[in-house]
Amino acid sequence: MKMHIGVDDTFGLIHSIDTTTANIHDIVPSAKLKAEKIKASIRAKVEHPFRYIKKVFGYSKVRYRDLAKNNNQLHLLAAFINLLIGEKYILV
Repeated sequence: MKMHIGVDDTFGLIHSIDTTTANIHDIVPSAKLKAEKIKASIRAKVEHPFRYIKKVFGYSKVRYRDLAKNNNQLHLLAAFINLLIGEKYILV
């Protein structure tokens, strides 16, 4: 299974997620995400959420249950990641 994300270029927050099976090439879902057109300029911002997914939440190896179940879990993780990333932009 693969997770493809679209990230906001200002704050680095995830705005779109697409999950596919592992045999789908990476270029196929890229038409749905903003990151492909300006990939080089925001590569670091796209990699940041994956660091949270793998290191903070321990989601580096996943058991494939069903694409829909894994997709729901990744959407929940993306919401938590947006909270963690967006926390530094909150004015107190």
